[in-house]
Amino acid sequence: MTIIKARIVRYVPQDFTDQLYEAGLSKLDEGTVAQIKKFYRREDAVRGLISKLLPRRILREHGIDPSTAVFDKTPANKPFLLSPQLDPPLAYNISHDNGLVGIVYGPGINDAPAFQLGIDLMKVRIPGNDTFETFIGYMDSQLTRLEHHTLLSTPLPQALQDFFWIWTMKEAYTKALGLGLGFDFARVEYNPKTNVLTVDGTVPTGWAFHKFTSQVGVGEGEEMYVGVVAQHVGGTEPAVVHSEKEACPWIVYEDAVSFVQTCE
Repeated sequence: MTIIKARIVRYVPQDFTDQLYEAGLSKLDEGTVAQIKKFYRREDAVRGLISKLLPRRILREHGIDPSTAVFDKTPANKPFLLSPQLDPPLAYNISHDNGLVGIVYGPGINDAPAFQLGIDLMKVRIPGNDTFETFIGYMDSQLTRLEHHTLLSTPLPQALQDFFWIWTMKEAYTKALGLGLGFDFARVEYNPKTNVLTVDGTVPTGWAFHKFTSQVGVGEGEEMYVGVVAQHVGGTEPAVVHSEKEACPWIVYEDAVSFVQTCE
């Protein structure tokens, strides 16, 4: 299996000062800064800032001056490093939601420039004032019959966490393919009870899925997140889904303040 790594940055808005925000922007080129400043909400701008800093920090850790880097996007809007040309190429993918921003990266060995590596993470919550049943109803067209039945027959709060395992599985897989919203989510089915994923009714070969959890905050302010890394490893073996209870020593967690302060 190709060695991958991930870095998850925890972002708490009240800890992220204006001075820190400006310091982070100073590490980026004018065009990227202009993109970030288009966000109306500061929280969105900070998540965008961290998302832009993450691949640049990875490059610096590889001994490459990030100011020389040129990034581009696939037709499906998946970012990739256009130059400099590395050997092997750098594969990476980014995801963010609420208080977390994450990147997974490693050697790009196939299907350039998407490299069939994806990550998705989401906060476990029901948005707004919806009930769980109403929330699931909004997503019904993207769920299979088995997924729908599993969720509605499982007691809360486990059913809510199971939904986000299902959703992040679908997102991570399609992002790894480099297709994003161009792929019908109902083709991907994940059973959180058996920990089995199928595509078009068949377990795909040559894939590994890594589940992880993270918490932001403490006490009553604690927020739960779930995430999935999808990695095409090649070969003819059926896809393996690694439980969140299994060790992921390649995932490093940082808080946003120290992350931006140490970005050079």
